[in-house]
Amino acid sequence: MTWQRDDAKLERVRALMAEQEFDALVVRAPDNVLYLTNFWGMKGYEAVVFPRAGEPTLIALEPSADDVAHSAWTEDVRFFAGYHPSDPRPPTMRSLDLALEASREYARVGLELSLGTQVRTGWSASPRPIRRHGSMLGPLLLTPRRC
Repeated sequence: MTWQRDDAKLERVRALMAEQEFDALVVRAPDNVLYLTNFWGMKGYEAVVFPRAGEPTLIALEPSADDVAHSAWTEDVRFFAGYHPSDPRPPTMRSLDLALEASREYARVGLELSLGTQVRTGWSASPRPIRRHGSMLGPLLLTPRRC
């Protein structure tokens, strides 16, 4: 059974995003993915691109498809393989590819970098900023990206 979508909660998040001038958020912590989509991932590789206006994009492992269909509020779901024979990178990198693709249209994006994100994944494994197409993502909890 799916919980009813909590639009008031999502609007509170969007109001805070407006205060900080974020066009979208990219979050990965499982509790934040759950908060924004009603989906609890099975491995912690999932992410959400949550725009200030419009519908969020859930990024999840392919084996989670049934669980996503039964619990997530999101219409836009993009799946990735946990393992792919032609791509030796860890699953987090395939998740990152989809997050970058889904967030490309937004000028100012807040990126959630939890301790786990900074330490165990390639999202920000070093303390120096990450550059992508002339933009910069720094190692802060929510760091803006300007394109």
